[in-house]
Amino acid sequence: MKRKITLKGIALALLLSASFISNAQEQPRSFGKYPLEPNKYGIVRCASYENELILQQNNPKRATEVQFEAWMQEKLKELREKRKQKSGNTIMTIPVVVHVVYNTSVQNISDEQVQSQIDVLNEDYRMMAGTPGFDDSGLGVDTQIEFCLAKVDMEGNATDGIDRLFTTTTQFTTRQSVEDFKSFTIWDPTQYFNIWTVNWGGELSNLLGYSQFPSESGLQGLADYGGDDFTDGVVISYKNFGSANKVDSNVFQWPYQYGRTATHEIGHALGLRHIWGDDDNCQGNDYCADTPVANAATQGCPLGQDSCPQVGLDMIQNYMDYSNDECMHIFTQNQLDRMLVVLQNSPRRASLLTSTVCGVASTPDLQLLQGTKVYPNPAQNVLNIKVENGDLPDNYAIYNSIGQTVANVKVTTEANLTVDTSAYSNGIYFIKIDKGNESKTIKFIKN
Repeated sequence: MKRKITLKGIALALLLSASFISNAQEQPRSFGKYPLEPNKYGIVRCASYENELILQQNNPKRATEVQFEAWMQEKLKELREKRKQKSGNTIMTIPVVVHVVYNTSVQNISDEQVQSQIDVLNEDYRMMAGTPGFDDSGLGVDTQIEFCLAKVDMEGNATDGIDRLFTTTTQFTTRQSVEDFKSFTIWDPTQYFNIWTVNWGGELSNLLGYSQFPSESGLQGLADYGGDDFTDGVVISYKNFGSANKVDSNVFQWPYQYGRTATHEIGHALGLRHIWGDDDNCQGNDYCADTPVANAATQGCPLGQDSCPQVGLDMIQNYMDYSNDECMHIFTQNQLDRMLVVLQNSPRRASLLTSTVCGVASTPDLQLLQGTKVYPNPAQNVLNIKVENGDLPDNYAIYNSIGQTVANVKVTTEANLTVDTSAYSNGIYFIKIDKGNESKTIKFIKN
């Protein structure tokens, strides 16, 4: 689906000013205030750890690592107790929207390249036999997690799950420029797992990608997250999205051309940490007993490496290391357990498993919400909520771009569907509309 941005695009262009554009090779690498260390190929594999540190600093209500792991360990105990009492496996399907962000035709990657990435994710997470994602060592597991491109967009219309977004920004050179763009273009993160492909530059030159780590379920509500809802997802270089094994294209960047960046970053989004624990000298902890301690991130593909001899060979085949794409083919049982905890309990993760956007809307409440629209957008003094068939939603809440509640309205008559926005400051807002057990979030701009 190709989206042509008009008035919205003007607002976004102001947001993403020309100051974000710079010469990539002349600046030191940094992610916010955190330095990024390129590997021997001059590439920065991942900035998810640095992103989480920034999120925690910006939002005092976000769980620290200690708090998150305390919650995780308690949930893991519950998971393992339930496993003793229940047998059988359930396939978990995560609906995906891929926002292809482009300034040039090269960055506007093909449908085939996007589909090749979905195929790689399914091969890796399902450990499919006969694919590069299969592990015959006995260390890897089939996670029972699958991915599908959305078939229904936020307006209830048919989609191929690919959202093409032209931008006047030639390169994304700072974290903030990316986070601003994400907040403007995100699809409802409770129903879609959002992925953006972008062109990096400047401070972020040769970065492969980064993810937003999940929240623990003790914090509820949009306002509690300080706007983290509106940036949730994964951002990946267009050069490292999809697989050169499946698509004949000269866009791919060696040696990360087989789609494992997305496998790695989605692992973070589902609660996994780097296997060396982001702490060198064998002192790190990824909280998984079945991934041997490593001294540091792996570079290249050094099979048989043993950087911490007392605990076994480094698991360089693990998707949560920094090895070359061709070396990776393992998620472990402990890693799977962490992902299950997140998918069953974490906000904006558990709801993905009940989303119907990969198929036809099945409930009347969901059908009503999928047909709900707001106009005019951008709004000046009034925002109207339009519903189909004269049926009314139950209530709605409006949040500003940092997650603060601006309005909370119980809908009793059609008059409640007219929102007075005259006193709102100019900027981006989100309206979350509820009907029964279903909800829909729509972005709008106040000019």
